[in-house]
Amino acid sequence: GSKSLLDHVAFSSLLKAHLDEFDAASKLHRPIIALDILNEWRRMHQGRLVKLDKKRNLWNDIGDRKGRELIGKSLKKMSEEKRNASLPSIHLQKNSKDDTAVAVKERDATVHS
Repeated sequence: GSKSLLDHVAFSSLLKAHLDEFDAASKLHRPIIALDILNEWRRMHQGRLVKLDKKRNLWNDIGDRKGRELIGKSLKKMSEEKRNASLPSIHLQKNSKDDTAVAVKERDATVHS
């Protein structure tokens, strides 16, 4: 429903707010950041991270360990998407006149031979 959509948007915004901190952190510090985010989510939004138990058709809290892992994976994915979005897309085009290949950068169409 609309509450779950609002929760998703709020959770995504919380992750985005911590993305630069996560990117700058060492691998050892990243799980601490993820746990801080989980605690902030629970405190500020009275939020839980839940998973559907299909047998009983009930939503259950996933707990701190899985919550921290989920947040860490989400931040890592967001970081990779951010990094990839900032890179120009490059592909090769074959020049039909002399059979040479050139790399074309999609962003500004600069051609390098």
